[in-house]
Amino acid sequence: MTDFSAEENTGTIPVQEKHQFDVAALQKFMEQQVEGYQGSLTVEEFAGGQSNPTYLLHGGGTQYVLRKKPGGELLKSAHAVDREYRVLTALQGADVPTAKTYAFCEDESILGTMFMSWNTLMVGSSGIAQRVPIAPLSEVKFGMRPMLL
Repeated sequence: MTDFSAEENTGTIPVQEKHQFDVAALQKFMEQQVEGYQGSLTVEEFAGGQSNPTYLLHGGGTQYVLRKKPGGELLKSAHAVDREYRVLTALQGADVPTAKTYAFCEDESILGTMFMSWNTLMVGSSGIAQRVPIAPLSEVKFGMRPMLL
């Protein structure tokens, strides 16, 4: 079993070099595909062990989450952000707390891999509101509750 340090897996960090992408191309995509998106885009990477790089986006006073496949050669069914997007979208309006999905992109010319974006949810903990994304269902192990990032 691997040692887990909550301090090293909490919050955001500057985007790691191996996960860098063209922010201007993403901003153009967001302006064209995400209703109401406006403003300059800034990007931070969530710390921790997601198998698919996950980012916190800030644009026009709104926060979004972006998840993409990692770079490199992958099995066709691995890192299925398309499936995550379909599941999250299907759960919209259900009686479970689910982040609103905004966009899915299969065009690998934009970020180098397919990606999806969704909003963050407000949750309370001991009376303190925090903005945190809900882990996609593909990362939930049988019998476990979804982890908050």
